[in-house]
Amino acid sequence: MEHPQNSFAVTREEIRDFYPKLAPHIRRTPVISVDGTEFGLEPGTLALKLELLQYTGSFKARGAVTNLLTKSVPRAGVVAASGGNHGVAIAFAARKFGVAARIYVPTVASIAKTDRIRGYGAELMIGGELYADAYAESQKWAASSGAMAIHAYDQRERYSVKVPLDWKSRSRFLILTRYSWRSAGEG
Repeated sequence: MEHPQNSFAVTREEIRDFYPKLAPHIRRTPVISVDGTEFGLEPGTLALKLELLQYTGSFKARGAVTNLLTKSVPRAGVVAASGGNHGVAIAFAARKFGVAARIYVPTVASIAKTDRIRGYGAELMIGGELYADAYAESQKWAASSGAMAIHAYDQRERYSVKVPLDWKSRSRFLILTRYSWRSAGEG
């Protein structure tokens, strides 16, 4: 059985070709180099992409903007389920392009995230106690309204913008968000 991410394979050329369309809508965030031992890892250079400096505070803005630039958005707008960062990114992109957005979050979503979603002008809906509940509610809304659903991670657009153009052959590359870091090769 083929791994689901294989269907999202994106070439460097596709990223390079699309970047000029994306660049005006996102912030180019810095990369810093540190030694792995500073994080309790084996010695070696780590390149940290400081995506916490992105407009929305995470790399998710790249995928959200890419979705709105590459797809035909219906009159009903867009809908998404999110635990926080994805919802903020969709709200940001929707505001930037003048598109209606409805974001479903679970009751456990942080107030900071829900305030940012509302601040960008999206309609915020509490869709149950768990992400799965919010996702189910968002799918119902998409089916009944005709809004375009934008998944938090299960989509090609997310993978097409994840690794920046200036990434060379580094031994390790990490995306640093406000609360965590992870390898750019991880989901």
